[in-house]
Amino acid sequence: ISVVCPQLNIGKNKPYEFELFPNPANDKLTIVWQGNEEYNVSYSIVDSYGRIIMERNPGVISDRINQQEDISDLQRGIYFFRIMFGEEGSCKMFVKE
Repeated sequence: ISVVCPQLNIGKNKPYEFELFPNPANDKLTIVWQGNEEYNVSYSIVDSYGRIIMERNPGVISDRINQQEDISDLQRGIYFFRIMFGEEGSCKMFVKE
């Protein structure tokens, strides 16, 4: 993960919650996050070679968000979902079937 997500502060206390499901996924990937402050949110999907496949910038968010991404065009394999909340971030692996 450190090769794909080198700048992220993984393992530190985070002022937000972040979920990614289903895993493994077929056509849709659901992202749910809950912040207790306003954050400028951005996220990306990265393949196992570290290439950015998709990037989104929903902007400043302060409440619970439930977002769905269409991943039907992705090839089967392992991907990483990187999300940034301001300067803090997290990375989770998911499998595309």
